[in-house]
This record gives sequence, structure tokens and C-alpha cells, in this order.
Amino acid sequence: METGTTEAYVFGLQLGHVVHELLPLIGRRAREGYKVNLALLSPFNLDGKKLSWINEMGDVHNFPNLDRTLRVNIERLRDWHSGLDERQRKNIDIRLYLDIPTASVVIFDPSKSTGCIQIEPILHRLDPSQRPAFWVRRSDSQLLYTNVLASYIDLWKGAVPLDKIPL
Repeated sequence: METGTTEAYVFGLQLGHVVHELLPLIGRRAREGYKVNLALLSPFNLDGKKLSWINEMGDVHNFPNLDRTLRVNIERLRDWHSGLDERQRKNIDIRLYLDIPTASVVIFDPSKSTGCIQIEPILHRLDPSQRPAFWVRRSDSQLLYTNVLASYIDLWKGAVPLDKIPL
């Protein structure tokens, strides 16, 4: 995020690293005009009911009590976002998705020729710190880049704004 020039999308299961480490950087970059889009898994459906599979998902991916972790991270993001100045809030969009995640993904400068995507697969019972990551660059494989980008932009479009999910 330090080197991106226009925009980033961050899709995570629970955005733990973002919530605990990156909020000051994101706030600074947003003040500079950088657009940041954050998406994390919602523990609830649109009616406010807990997703029936949420804690099983957590068990499979080494996140015990995933619903609680998600609620805490969502509240932290809400509180942080509400404390930002107007320019920062305008440049930071936070959404929640209801699909079962298969990877944590960061997309840098999606509309530029220098666009790149970091993909970190969510692997069965493997801690996040041990997950492998790989990069897809527009300049290396236009077709792969376009397909991955389209898939995650669709996820983004279907995600629910933070203030629309009851907690």
C-alpha cells in the first residue's frame, strides 16, 4: 500500500492484519487521496442472523470462534472509520461479503498497466502466517489478471456496505 499510486482493494477472511497493523497507514494514504476498499466476511446475513456455517469455517481455517473475531474487527473498523476526517472517509470504503472465502487478496491499481494482485490461498488448518502468497501482474499475464480481477470486483459489487449489516 505504500507504493500503490491510485487505489487498492483488500479482501480478507477477517482482516486481522489490517485491523491490528495497517489502519494508520491506510488513514494516511486516504488523506493523500489514495482510494482504499476493504472487504471482510460478514458473520451475519442481511436479516442479522448468524451464518450457520461461520464457526465451522473458522475451525477449518484455524480461526476458533470466528463469529466473535469478525464482530470485534467489524466494530473496530466502524469506530476507526467514524473517527476519520471527511476526506479520509470519502476515500475508504468498507464492505462485508457473505460468500465463503477461498483466499485473501490485495489488488493494487486495478485500472493501471502496472496493476497487480497478491493472492494468499486460505488453506485447510494452516495459520495465516504460514500461508503461501503469489502475485499476478497485468504485465505478466493479461488473461489471468483480468479473470482474477473480474472475480473479485464481482465479489466487491455484491458485498454489503458496513452500515447495512446489523450487529
